[in-house]
Amino acid sequence: MAMQDFSHSLPMMLYRALDAVMPRFRRIFAAAGLTGVVDRLTASGLIDRRRSDSDRRVVYVFATPAGRELEERLMPEVAQVYAELKASLDDETWARLEVGLQSLAAGGGASLTPETL
Repeated sequence: MAMQDFSHSLPMMLYRALDAVMPRFRRIFAAAGLTGVVDRLTASGLIDRRRSDSDRRVVYVFATPAGRELEERLMPEVAQVYAELKASLDDETWARLEVGLQSLAAGGGASLTPETL
């Protein structure tokens, strides 16, 4: 998959969709004292994070050398799974899935119906 297509990759679309719905669940998880995924990845040395100097609400997350090494090692396997998932659906269904997830991530999930997909 070409880098320019990464923003339309299934993992990124799912991430954006989760970002649209997860705040509701994060409150539950936080109340239960569960540590977030970013905290676990930071503790594992795979990512690091830095706050913006101009806006302390903004946090930049980036892969460490160990994180990039892990990514490089796993990408062939990830690409294979991605190809298998895409092959499991016909082109029309895949396109509808993309549109539905993009709409959900953009905040339009409440108005989604099977007829609008």
